[in-house]
Amino acid sequence: MKSCPKGGMKMKRKTIFAAALAMAAAAFAASPEIADVEVSQDPSTRLVTVKYTLSGAAAVVTAEISVGGERMKNLQLAALYGDVNRRVPEGAERKTIFWMPDGLGSTADSLSVELTAWSVHNPPDYMMFNCMMTNATVRYYAASDQIPFEGGISNELCKTEYLLLRKIPARGIQWRMGHSTGTGDKALHWVTLSSNYYIAVYDMTAQQAKYLGFSQSWDSTFIDGYSGDARLPVSGVSPADLRGATGATWRGWPQEGHDVLPGSQIWKFRGATPIELDLPTSAQWEFAARAGSGGLYPDGTDTTSEEVLGRYAWYDGNASPAGTVHQVGMKDANAWGLFDVLGNVFNYCLDWFDPSTTATDATDPEGPDNSGGTLSARTVRGFSSWNNVSQVTLFNSSGLNDGRSYRLCAPCYAPGEGTDGEEGAAP
Repeated sequence: MKSCPKGGMKMKRKTIFAAALAMAAAAFAASPEIADVEVSQDPSTRLVTVKYTLSGAAAVVTAEISVGGERMKNLQLAALYGDVNRRVPEGAERKTIFWMPDGLGSTADSLSVELTAWSVHNPPDYMMFNCMMTNATVRYYAASDQIPFEGGISNELCKTEYLLLRKIPARGIQWRMGHSTGTGDKALHWVTLSSNYYIAVYDMTAQQAKYLGFSQSWDSTFIDGYSGDARLPVSGVSPADLRGATGATWRGWPQEGHDVLPGSQIWKFRGATPIELDLPTSAQWEFAARAGSGGLYPDGTDTTSEEVLGRYAWYDGNASPAGTVHQVGMKDANAWGLFDVLGNVFNYCLDWFDPSTTATDATDPEGPDNSGGTLSARTVRGFSSWNNVSQVTLFNSSGLNDGRSYRLCAPCYAPGEGTDGEEGAAP
């Protein structure tokens, strides 16, 4: 068997979240380094043990395991645990990873383990935590085939018991938001996002929200008359439910940044994890939904097409009857593996909605200012199974204040969990 430490990505970036824009230069003074890797296997139990040291800085450590030249994937990695796929503190003590190669027979002579240390400021592509546990360890995976469930992303657990988020590679990219046919704030304009971020692979489902402390009753109102399927997206939600009611003393986003009011749903969600969960801005939503596409649909098609839209979305042309809410993940994903970015249910964004807004080039746009309290609706994206083919596009937006859904967003940062002396929030 052989072992191979590999230097991880160490990009220096600031968080996208406005409450945490200030970063100390010292945060990047050192890079994580893995050394002294030892791999062994107990001949009687077949348990594989990997020991290593981590110096320089805390890191997210991932392991790529191959047996006989075949890379282990998904369910084959279900019994991989220890100081792996999580934030690991640096220090002189040796770290330990365990793996039980169930069903693979003897592996000692053909086993290869490759470790990667990722900067906590640029963790791997997937972030996941258990919605059923308070302060559950946040797990990270370098690729979708490393998620330890049968079928990976498509497993029902990713729609019910776990919240899975995908890293969006946005930092410093200038792109065209809107569309050539759009008017007002939907006209073509240049946008730059200063940081990568995570966004949920699926809309928040009824089961996930219930485990995370959603207070609305589990009944027909909760999921628009389709009770009984925990994989349906949450609906019937207002921005006030999610972040707290705005008023004269508290304006919410953008004046209050990512602060939310105690008792709100996102406040409860944050109590279950060290991740600073929130809604995406409209620009973050569109960049993630496009996944590099400049067209009306995720595959780049730039003319209205019911055939193409039907591959990605539930809309009034294929929902029977129109307005029927469907399970998440039943249509094709976009190029970054995000499902249901179009159709099925509207997605709230942080931005206030102002129909008089005109599109202007911007970096990290926050949406209209509402310091005067004159606006009442939040921007919604993606549209729903009530809407027609001309409405359900990647650039279209509207404003609503009740009865919709959402997918969560988070900073591109691996928070501490009380094990290495660092606080949980992004720096």
